[in-house]
Amino acid sequence: REFPPPRGKDHRIAEERFREVTRTVRTLFAASRDQVMVHRSASARKGPKKGGARTKQTEIQEGKALFLVGGEADPEGTFFPDQRFVRSYLDQAAGRGTFLSIFDTSGGAAISVALGGAQQTVTLGVGSRNVETLVNNFSRNGLHPENHKIITDSVMSWLKKSRHPFDLIYICLRKKQYRQTDSSIFKVGSDHRFLIDRTIAGLSKGGRLVVSSLLPNFELDPAVMDAYRCRTMSKKLVSPDVTRGARNFRCWEISR
Repeated sequence: REFPPPRGKDHRIAEERFREVTRTVRTLFAASRDQVMVHRSASARKGPKKGGARTKQTEIQEGKALFLVGGEADPEGTFFPDQRFVRSYLDQAAGRGTFLSIFDTSGGAAISVALGGAQQTVTLGVGSRNVETLVNNFSRNGLHPENHKIITDSVMSWLKKSRHPFDLIYICLRKKQYRQTDSSIFKVGSDHRFLIDRTIAGLSKGGRLVVSSLLPNFELDPAVMDAYRCRTMSKKLVSPDVTRGARNFRCWEISR
């Protein structure tokens, strides 16, 4: 995945470096061209080239789960390999209970726990642009939408109305803010305390909440640390893929 080069950087140099990276990856993993999914920055995508290998979807496997990534249905590249240890842990922790994931735009966590035996899952806080990707991935894994719902409503509004307790809840924080409605924005830094209070209230007896973040300098609000039992899981669940961002990865398991 390519991020935009700094302003003033010669785009010819950036282009050559990107080609060198893709050649190296193919050589290192003995991968053919169609086994490498390319996700480029907006500036790099400008030009006459449309369609072709860069817009097709590729199927990848993670444990028992299959995911379609790339293409027009996944414009933001919403599947995050660096969360795979978290997904594996959630799979083991959920058992056959009920599961709610929030801001996990790939639906990867819900699919993993559903294949592990969870009876019911709800994926909340995803944008309308991501729904097609999620529906396709649930369908690809043979999961019936009746038992695995996708909700695009405002997170806090939906949680206030929900009366169904969950055995396990997961909050995935990758952006500083999430748009909820045309006039409402969820700001992670100032609002995560209220989200955690609301989700803890929605846990069944003995239920647990898992919160992961890759935001620089993110820490749980001290009021959360005082009010609940918080166990740090960062070192246990950080992916070896994450190098530069490893210092930003934080993960907690929270319960009453």
